[in-house]
Amino acid sequence: MLLTLVSTFIVLSILILFHEFGHFLVAKRSGIKVEIFSLGMGLRLIGIKKGDTDYRISLVPFGGYIKMAGEDLKDVKGEGNEFPSKSPGVRASVIVAGPIFNLVLAWLGFTIVSFIQGKVEIPTTFVQSAENQINLQTGDRFVSVNGIEAKTWNDIISNISEKDSVSCEIERNKEIQKVMVYGESLDIAPRILPIVGRVIKDGVAWKAGIRENDVINQIIIDSLRDTIQVNSWDTLVTLIRSNAGKKTSFFWTRDSVLITAILTPAKTEYMDENNKIKEIGIVGVLPKTIRKHISLIDGFKEGFIRTGDIALLTLKFFKKLFTGKMSTKTLGGPVSIGKFAGESARGGLDSFIFFIACLSIQLFLLNLLPFPPLDGGQILIIGIEKLRKKAVSEKTIILIQNIGFGLLMLFMLYVTFNDVTRLFKK
Repeated sequence: MLLTLVSTFIVLSILILFHEFGHFLVAKRSGIKVEIFSLGMGLRLIGIKKGDTDYRISLVPFGGYIKMAGEDLKDVKGEGNEFPSKSPGVRASVIVAGPIFNLVLAWLGFTIVSFIQGKVEIPTTFVQSAENQINLQTGDRFVSVNGIEAKTWNDIISNISEKDSVSCEIERNKEIQKVMVYGESLDIAPRILPIVGRVIKDGVAWKAGIRENDVINQIIIDSLRDTIQVNSWDTLVTLIRSNAGKKTSFFWTRDSVLITAILTPAKTEYMDENNKIKEIGIVGVLPKTIRKHISLIDGFKEGFIRTGDIALLTLKFFKKLFTGKMSTKTLGGPVSIGKFAGESARGGLDSFIFFIACLSIQLFLLNLLPFPPLDGGQILIIGIEKLRKKAVSEKTIILIQNIGFGLLMLFMLYVTFNDVTRLFKK
């Protein structure tokens, strides 16, 4: 519980600091007086006044803001360093800087994750499936590809993917054969062996005694009393997911010694390919992989690619949500953020940073929605002013902001209700 609270505070503080710093930096550079830069909301606890700005920490830890001169229309004095006195372009740049800094935070986060994880390679050359490959069968082991020894699955992918056909040596039934592999290597899936890589500390598997490099051989579903041989990681994942909350006997080897324990996969929610939330089991283990260090340039490139990929996935999620192809019941609020913050913190530093980066992308996209009082709503009002060549009246702006704020509060209550409903279902 304490870890969840602390990790939630860290996540929200980082997200808000970056967002508000974006507004702050561009406002300062545009000659706008920033009166307050606060981490937290409500009553001022401590702080320091430097120049025109009061840098403070406030009572309520979850939140933060900056206050620019004239931002509150009731306090406008008509001075040149006030926010409303600046041109529409300058004001828009100040507003959009917050979301942009969240995007930058995501890129930095994914870059750090790339450095921590390095280049991940799958330590197998066995074939799990080979669609459209007439010369390959399930269980084949690649020995070489185009004369180059295959030690990991990456060796296979890197030497096949860009060629129409490649001469390969494979081992089948303990015999070496030469075959031609055709088409895209994406038609070939690797058989990942059930060797444990990372074990999530204090998770189900950790508490049962499973550790890195253990090989899981058999599983017995206690309610069925069926012994199932585990010959691949896919088999292991399928069995764990389909037996949430059921007592299950695990058999694994460590240094040729057989170990057994009874585990109960923890229940968690999962969204399937049809956008339906299902309950699945997890025990907190990841497959064995090989990690190689990457260069500084490659790390930044990988961070950039991941930022784009996650942003695209998030946009697709929003599209399905707005078109009714996905239920709004899938949305989560503060409770969900806290839950996932705690889980990601338990998963390690890279998992925690990855979660922050993903959440930062969501914040970037959400804030750009043309809905007051979000940043996108303010940009919309500035855009209308630019088109009309006339400022929107103070009364109209206040009315729009009040309506938007009310709707936003209703939305927050709804997603919080979703969170609470999920808690009671468990």
